[in-house]
Amino acid sequence: MKRARALAYAEQNADRFLADLMDYLAIPSISAREEHTSDVRRAAEFTAAKLEHAGLSASIHDGDGHPLVVARSPEVPGAPTVILYGHHDVQPVDPIDLWETPPFEPTVVDGMIRARGCADDKGPALAQVFGVESWMKGVGGLPLNVIVLIEGEEEVGGSVLPTYIEEHRDELAADAVVIMDSPGHAPGVPALAYGLRGIATLEVRVDGPSRDLHSGSYGGAVKNPAEALCEMLASCRAADGGIAIPGVVAGVTPLSADERARLATLEFDEILLQRLPAKGVLDLVVVHLAVGPLGVDHQLVPIAVQTRGQPLELQLGVVEIAPHRLGRRDHHRPVVV
Repeated sequence: MKRARALAYAEQNADRFLADLMDYLAIPSISAREEHTSDVRRAAEFTAAKLEHAGLSASIHDGDGHPLVVARSPEVPGAPTVILYGHHDVQPVDPIDLWETPPFEPTVVDGMIRARGCADDKGPALAQVFGVESWMKGVGGLPLNVIVLIEGEEEVGGSVLPTYIEEHRDELAADAVVIMDSPGHAPGVPALAYGLRGIATLEVRVDGPSRDLHSGSYGGAVKNPAEALCEMLASCRAADGGIAIPGVVAGVTPLSADERARLATLEFDEILLQRLPAKGVLDLVVVHLAVGPLGVDHQLVPIAVQTRGQPLELQLGVVEIAPHRLGRRDHHRPVVV
């Protein structure tokens, strides 16, 4: 059986696969830091080399940002085409003093690898490559056509991948896309995620009086920008944890009875999630929209005193996860009130 042969190859090469992962994790490919630009390229070159070793034709594509790795398997006429997605860049490691082990010195603790990017997303991305290799070399070929896209800008929202997709739309026609960049529920509980959260963000700026106003004379009569922002944010969320903005939840696909039954078999620690909402954790985490502040930029002033000169700024994020629906990330849009 072909599948058994692929699994046998993977088992025989498990030690090498693990060693390759450790080398991959040791590359500090932090896309948000200019001083690590060369490291992101090293990660791209490492990725391309492993794809070539797996039996695919791989290339690195540069643009206005960090490199994208693209690879293709030998053509299988008449077979479906699947795109495998991942990213080789990682988040910054600050604050470094909170790390129990060095972030780019992979360390095994209690059977788990500790390193920046191990779960997000070098481990899953490389697992796809090893899976392809196990079929190519353990079986002699893949039963379908595979296109691999492993980018270097996922953590910074760059333009290289979107530009490549736009310029190669016809070449990237596929029957399915597999995104190996989503969380699992728990160890030993395999999951197939078919809906992802998207995010739409906007920046709200509230300008206050042009000069200081004494709280004893004007407090409560003149609107404080901090108060206004708090009221605006509070008005977006209903008491049960849902969204109170009219029309936002329209079109969100509800959970089916079968989906609810399967999700009910999973264990959720509501205390760990720090809320006991009326809607329930599953509804808020799995299907409903959520809104909350992404950040507040302001000078610390007493709440009763009107701010002068420096406006208060609030970033709001609306996230959606709906079955059968892929989310879309939009750019920040400033709104001044």
